[in-house]
Amino acid sequence: MATTAVVQPTLFGSVAVADVPPVATILLLAYRMQDTIVESLQSALAQTVPCEIIVSDDCSGDESLQRIAPLVRDYRGPHRIRVRSTAQNRGLCAHLAELAPLAGTGILVFQAGDDIAYPHRVERLVGHLRRHPQAMIVGSSVNDIDAHGEIIKPRNRGQQAVLTQQALRRAGRMITVLGASMAVRRELFTGFPPLQGRVEDNALQLRAVLVGECHCIPEPLLGYRRHADSLGNWVFDRSGNDAATWERRQQRVAQMYHEVADDQERCIAARPDLPADRREQGRGLATMYRLEARMREALLEPDRRKWLAPLWAGLNYPGLRRKAAERSLKLLLPAAGSAARRQAARQPRRSSLSVSTVMSSDCGAVPAKACAAATSASAWVRASRRGSSVSSRRCSPKG
Repeated sequence: MATTAVVQPTLFGSVAVADVPPVATILLLAYRMQDTIVESLQSALAQTVPCEIIVSDDCSGDESLQRIAPLVRDYRGPHRIRVRSTAQNRGLCAHLAELAPLAGTGILVFQAGDDIAYPHRVERLVGHLRRHPQAMIVGSSVNDIDAHGEIIKPRNRGQQAVLTQQALRRAGRMITVLGASMAVRRELFTGFPPLQGRVEDNALQLRAVLVGECHCIPEPLLGYRRHADSLGNWVFDRSGNDAATWERRQQRVAQMYHEVADDQERCIAARPDLPADRREQGRGLATMYRLEARMREALLEPDRRKWLAPLWAGLNYPGLRRKAAERSLKLLLPAAGSAARRQAARQPRRSSLSVSTVMSSDCGAVPAKACAAATSASAWVRASRRGSSVSSRRCSPKG
């Protein structure tokens, strides 16, 4: 089929591209990625299907856009390139919310400016969405790569093939398809309130299952770069093995989960047209995230009596029982100073002591309800190990 050339304006002037309709919009997001963005953009330009590529820098103040300028100016090919920058630093979620209405297609493929898209990535993701109209998001497993692009962990961070509201509530963990691997239908932005918060993937996944399903392809389609400055490493901080690092991690993860719950509640309120059962399941998922956040916050309290209400609520919530049970066992550990408590909290124990022995030695300062909760938790964990229906399979890197 013959094609004609069109002239498209960009931040660096006009670029001639083939007049072939793009099948998806790649949102190539950058923040202080001057050392990797050229390679990342090259991988986007190597896609096997025509794409619209929006390169957007989140007011980095570095040389990211200057370094890709020659590549953009000299490009001649099937893809349409737009280059822009935010007026001020927005953060990931607000950055995505700003870009979604600018896209010229209904499918948005996320790509960070330090990741490497494999050539068939967009083709595979778009093909899957076309075959599965109920899927609002499709992601994939990835190959973790280092600063030099070498694979350090292949075929990582995948999920089960289909995630629904019911599957997420049964999982017992805050599992999610990796945001960096996602292709999403644009209506997850345009049909809901603006995406807020610091991290995008959990919130978008809950939006997806509120109106449809979330899918994951086992094939690795992305080189996912691991480094100390990534957002995931900031939230799930494991930079040290000390109490301060553990506390930072609990605080940041709890804040993220509160934000996810807030987003889901805003989405439900904005969509009274959705079926009642979908809205009810969505409220249940928001509650699950909220309770998980409160349990993490409670473990930061020196006064163990403040642990009771969140842990009890977790024990009574089907999707959180295992986590709440394991955390309740910490009530049986000696409270020999703040440092010892925090060390115990960082590394949950499978204590071999009998409940009665520990209660007699340590529960004097803990209310009877706490001991009862811990006793129930101990029995529940023992039962689950004997082969209960509770799954212990590791579902996500985001525990």
